[in-house]
Amino acid sequence: MSFNVSLSTESPESLYNATVKPRPPIGKVTVISVSFLTLFICLLGLVGNGVIIWLLSFRIKRNQFTVYILNLAVADFLFLLGCGIYTMYIICILVVKNIPATADIYIGILSEMLAKTGFNASCYLLAGISAERCLSVLFPFYNSILRPKHQAAIVAACLWGLATLTMALEVFVCKDDGNYLSKGAERCIPVIIFTSTVFVLVLLLMVFSSMILLIKIQKTSKFCRPPRFYIVILFTLLVFFVSIIPARVLSLLIFFDVVRSKTLPLIFYFIISICTAIHCTANPYIYITVGRWSKRIPLKMAVEKMFQ
Repeated sequence: MSFNVSLSTESPESLYNATVKPRPPIGKVTVISVSFLTLFICLLGLVGNGVIIWLLSFRIKRNQFTVYILNLAVADFLFLLGCGIYTMYIICILVVKNIPATADIYIGILSEMLAKTGFNASCYLLAGISAERCLSVLFPFYNSILRPKHQAAIVAACLWGLATLTMALEVFVCKDDGNYLSKGAERCIPVIIFTSTVFVLVLLLMVFSSMILLIKIQKTSKFCRPPRFYIVILFTLLVFFVSIIPARVLSLLIFFDVVRSKTLPLIFYFIISICTAIHCTANPYIYITVGRWSKRIPLKMAVEKMFQ
């Protein structure tokens, strides 16, 4: 599954000029303002995910689900770091303007690798978390007796491998940032087909898992309060559906030239980036909010309660 955000090696200044010249109402102040909004969301998410990584790494005893959540927090952190780096570069190139031209290539590739690896891993891990929780609901005997001790770590490692493979295909094989009509874009079509197929499979898995968890919560709520972790998964999946799917559809429409991005490249970049940044930023705050559902308690205790 690719995200296909154009963290392009093309200069942000040239992207800005391509945006502004055909459409004068879109000014530099607007672009810089949206850049700062994107950067603020990224920083907010970096802080939130950084706290979750610290708590799950050093302060909270690990179990099968904290392993997934820790990896998910790391994946979200990587995306937000890559997105933040490129957004800061856009601000610098439009305000300072005296940055070496070679920085375009290095910053573009670095930010793209971080963002796409983090995004892909985040989606795969979220699907893995929801699937694992559903298996524990459907087959409780397997979950409590037959489940391998290190299954979560093994599955997480495999998902990271798949995310890295997807990133490599997108960054080093599919190097074209235009659409399918662009020169050299023919090598992108197999990559788009592969990543889109994986995306659809992940989406179907999430939808099926959501339905199972909703049924479980409905049955559980008749007798007692549903487990907090079920609620966390459903809220996280809801944010995913609301923010990521429109961004993914937009990126595909841009690639296949259904939506023209040549006149507004930075605007489309920010729309897609902000949607994904919201998804990655929301996750740690969902954990904290659900953990503190009934009363205000220390942050460590709130995160611990989520896994009870």
